[in-house]
Amino acid sequence: MRETLYFIAHLPEEFLARKGEYWRLAYGLLQDPYHFDAHLEQMQAVLDASRK
Repeated sequence: MRETLYFIAHLPEEFLARKGEYWRLAYGLLQDPYHFDAHLEQMQAVLDASRK
């Protein structure tokens, strides 16, 4: 969490000026972890398939 807060606090002004990009980043950071967790099996299957 500290790394994320540091990252957000040090975003460059140019990035903050692009409201769409800033919004997308903020939206992603505020998502509940269950959304990511719901895709773990899918990501693991893709990784396994790519190794074969």
